[in-house]
Amino acid sequence: MDHAVHNASPNSASPDFSLQDFAAPLLIGLALIWLSRYSFLWFHTLAELFCVVVGAALYLIARYSHVFNRNSFLLFLAQGFFWASVLDAIHAMAYSGMGLVPGGDPNPATQIWLCARALEATTLLLAPRYLNQRPIEAWTFGVFGTATIAALALVFFGELPDAFVVGSGLTPFKIGSEYLIITVLFLAGWRLRQHHAGIDLTLYRILVCVIGLTIVSEFAFTLYVSVFGLSNLVGHIAKFWAFWLLMLVMSRWMLAEPFRILSANATSFDAMPMPVLVLDRHGRVQSGNEAARQQHPGDAVGRALHEIWHPAAIARAECEVCRAIDAGQGISTVQHDPERDEWSGVRLHPIQQHDQTSGYIYVHTNITERKRSEEKLAQAEKLELIGRMTGGLAHDFNNLMGIVLGSLGLLGKRVADDEKARHHIALAQQAAQRATEVTRSLLAVARKQPLAPRLLNVRQVIIEMMPLIRQSVGNRITVTETHCALCAPTECARCILASVDPAGLSNAILNLVINARDAMPQGGELLIGTDVRTLAAAESGTPADLTPGCYVIVGIADTGTGMTPQVAERAFEPFFTTKGSGAGTGLGLASVYGFARQSGGTATIDSQPGLGTSIQLYLPAAGDLSTANANHGAGDRGEWLRLKRPSTNYNPLHAVDQAPT
Repeated sequence: MDHAVHNASPNSASPDFSLQDFAAPLLIGLALIWLSRYSFLWFHTLAELFCVVVGAALYLIARYSHVFNRNSFLLFLAQGFFWASVLDAIHAMAYSGMGLVPGGDPNPATQIWLCARALEATTLLLAPRYLNQRPIEAWTFGVFGTATIAALALVFFGELPDAFVVGSGLTPFKIGSEYLIITVLFLAGWRLRQHHAGIDLTLYRILVCVIGLTIVSEFAFTLYVSVFGLSNLVGHIAKFWAFWLLMLVMSRWMLAEPFRILSANATSFDAMPMPVLVLDRHGRVQSGNEAARQQHPGDAVGRALHEIWHPAAIARAECEVCRAIDAGQGISTVQHDPERDEWSGVRLHPIQQHDQTSGYIYVHTNITERKRSEEKLAQAEKLELIGRMTGGLAHDFNNLMGIVLGSLGLLGKRVADDEKARHHIALAQQAAQRATEVTRSLLAVARKQPLAPRLLNVRQVIIEMMPLIRQSVGNRITVTETHCALCAPTECARCILASVDPAGLSNAILNLVINARDAMPQGGELLIGTDVRTLAAAESGTPADLTPGCYVIVGIADTGTGMTPQVAERAFEPFFTTKGSGAGTGLGLASVYGFARQSGGTATIDSQPGLGTSIQLYLPAAGDLSTANANHGAGDRGEWLRLKRPSTNYNPLHAVDQAPT
């Protein structure tokens, strides 16, 4: 926290002062002067009592605010003026007429006054040494106290020379001491001037006024003969005004200014977008910002952090953050909540006070989206690596299969009359042909298959494939192909254009259909839809391996058995299959993904066990389709893809069931 003397420039902002800050002491001074006409003793007692209260309050506030503002300069001043106020309190009780001193001798009270003013002057002289953020020594308060007690001992044991003699007035010792104190005050003002660059300008001016009024007060006390005289009155009024200015310093720089800074910090604290908590050293919540209150609206103050913020599945003894709190240490870690499937980045910063941990700052950031994007990117990179490795093998294997097939063809001509030999050659050719098809799939996975892209109406391709699709899935599965309800069919042809290889697209769609069929052994629904969407890099849901742009999306969804997240994560991997031995090569979805990537797009999968699976094929749209997109009007373009099962709220086409950006 900044404080009044921390590298502040003379032009830095200072606490505002109102007219009443200076009018009040003038009015009170006039009231005290009026009171002195009726009872000088009452006047003196009230004036000294005010100075005593200011001195005590100055120290208490400076002492307990120092841990926050580290203002050693004001703390040193407060310590010196506190002990001076102790002397002033005893001076007021020893004053002539108060009855503390036998016979009403005014000399002890005058001597104590001298000691108090000497202590004030010394404090003002030494205080500038703490303007450069120098930490205050622990022994200063004790030194001030020892000096005060020693001074009182000298007074009451009669070891100090007389300062006032009844009938004669001030002694040379008293007058000389006053001028010595005035000299020290002038030196204090000079030292303050030497260090004024390190102090707030308004504070500097107030302290100069304090020194000036104290000098006036001391000079007045060199002139009086009676302790009830006019110069004594002027001296006390000047001293009262000096302490009033000290009270302004106390209220502005030790109270108002720290609270203003705390208020500004609180506003910044609440403006932070992520939840931030302040904890005590046992991990109990002390306060939180607005984001924390919104995430957990209930009253969290006083409750354990683990009880509110940490996943219920993690016991406290196993929680890394709680173990760090118990050890008094900070930590930066990631936590996963399996119930909500959320990831959180957690940072715990210890608050050090007097070389001990007094609390913690706890910062909680939801990194679920980032974590999922990282996982998707890692999966895409993994598939990329597997594809490159597979491509090299497939290329060599394809060459070998070409030699095998050619050799089998030549051998067949030589044994044309041997039916048994021709039968074995036919089996070998079928196996080699099957190996060639596998090789073709491997090349698709590796994105090295030869493609001949041309401009296609993707929806028209699907329509033309519908008889083959229905034949492939059988009568127990209902196939639905979506159409655009907001356009005439002829207009729709302009929005679903992509530059892709026709055979590759047909094979990819057929592969997805067959996979959907196998996921519905008891029958079900197969939904096929198309969409056009312009994707931005920062758009939620944009695949990590897809560059921003306009894409035609083919969505194929089923209401079958679905996949677990672990299976869905590996579905596009080559050779990965959940089918039984001999039921599949594990290259179907891998080749679809490879075809999409080689065509400049990608494929994504969304699945829920027992509800179904939806796979989306992203293909770069042909040309600038922004005009075509606009032809659909202002209605909900997602409406023509909104195909939901009557028995559930799960929509396997939800990934394409949205209006385009």
